Amino acid sequence: MTTRTRSFQCRPVRRILVLSLVSLLALPVAAATGEGTEELKPLHSSADALTSNAAAASSTSTSRELFFDYPNQRLRSSGQTAAQRKRTRKANRNPTATTTQPTEPSDNQRQVSTAATTSTKGRQGLCVIGCTPYVELTRTDTGVSKYMAMVEEMAQTCDIVIHVGDTKPSGMACNRSNMVKSVQWMRNAAKRHGAIALYTPGDNELNDCHRSASAGGPYVQPADFYKAVDARAFLVDSLQLGVNEVRKRRSKDLTLQYLVDTHFNYKKGETVPGTNYTYSCDFDKYVELDHYAVVTLEVPGSLWYLADETRNGYTLQDDVDPLMDRFGMYLNAMECAMDWIEVSALKASDSGKRAIFFTFQGIFYSNYGMDPISQPSGGFYSEAKFKQYLKTIAGRTDIDSAYDPLFSKLTEVALKYPNLQFTVVHADGHRYQTLRMNSDLNNRGGSRTVSNQNLRVHMVEGGAKALTMWTRFTVDPSAFQPMTLKEEWSESAFNVAPYGHSWIPY
Repeated sequence: MTTRTRSFQCRPVRRILVLSLVSLLALPVAAATGEGTEELKPLHSSADALTSNAAAASSTSTSRELFFDYPNQRLRSSGQTAAQRKRTRKANRNPTATTTQPTEPSDNQRQVSTAATTSTKGRQGLCVIGCTPYVELTRTDTGVSKYMAMVEEMAQTCDIVIHVGDTKPSGMACNRSNMVKSVQWMRNAAKRHGAIALYTPGDNELNDCHRSASAGGPYVQPADFYKAVDARAFLVDSLQLGVNEVRKRRSKDLTLQYLVDTHFNYKKGETVPGTNYTYSCDFDKYVELDHYAVVTLEVPGSLWYLADETRNGYTLQDDVDPLMDRFGMYLNAMECAMDWIEVSALKASDSGKRAIFFTFQGIFYSNYGMDPISQPSGGFYSEAKFKQYLKTIAGRTDIDSAYDPLFSKLTEVALKYPNLQFTVVHADGHRYQTLRMNSDLNNRGGSRTVSNQNLRVHMVEGGAKALTMWTRFTVDPSAFQPMTLKEEWSESAFNVAPYGHSWIPY
């Protein structure tokens, strides 16, 4: 796989003009270091349990409600008068000056768009980012302001925005102050412009938390979380991702404006093998737009919680975050995902959609999409150890490696629903690329005779260069090839200092 290299030069005069425009349009806010920022407060503290409940999410939200009217997905508002809308537009045209800290709009501008349709603003499609921002979050000279400009542009031009995980670099400690801040900035931008916002977790904010204490020696980096299970509970609580028990099958997106279907009753009350907690599919969401459906899953990288980093210098990994605990997290996420993929594909097919998108963080394939990724000899547990744990803990012998079930299930449902265009969208590899899964299969005989013509895999750009780039997916129901994609370059983010598409990573 190759990484595309791009360059862009801005003439001095043009740069001055662009800077002037950017300064006029800059969004006023409170410093991202703490004062005045809008934070969703955790519903409860459940760091010692995997399960979480966000029943109070809808009742505690003070924002105006915007939600889709199923099944026709008409955008409705609880009401804002013409005078209020006029004041909002006027306020948006006259923002106050920004500080030198990374900022976002102040509370008096937090009005939700009441546009009846997204087409009036030229918005279109699903827009996805991942593995970003990989920079220090509290200083503008690191490039974080570029990220904030990018998510603002995404929210203005897209129907739905998703961050597929790795909200921070793997070497940054897992703290409350940095794990969700970039997602909250995206959420707030979506809330201002009436877009849907979703999130799936990455390994950097889960599996890698042990790194602050597992390298050995006398030094331990202070962190709020060292174990993946504790970090997961924080993400679910702080972003209010838990199942809404009042609405049962429905919860809300990150903005708390839109209803989404959620995986609320999978093995409800049953204990995950090898653990003392029950199954919890908090990250599994499903939402339908006009011609397509979007699904989120809990599939982080680092071998879906099972990466062995003891040979990478983190010799105390299993002391800090034991494999037994992480294996339970794998079983929970894997079994939830297998069921949700099947359920979601059926929903999309029954609704007459032309396309369905499955979004998550981890790379699950190898050999250009023809095989599931297995445990390589360097840096991961052996296949034999995986099978030993699987049999001992879950009593199963039907899985060869962690990602086998995911690869097989996606292959299966794509063959089952040939009229749906399946697109898997992930991050983790920091490259912009698109593959067709099972591309070696053919219809001309032989042992492998069925081809997945309708199953594509796309990796979004990542790392520091992702501060100004995202992927947009659009669906044309009348086209022979309904789904198209394009990497978008944010000019507004490009022209925020420091200039360019990327900056020095953390």
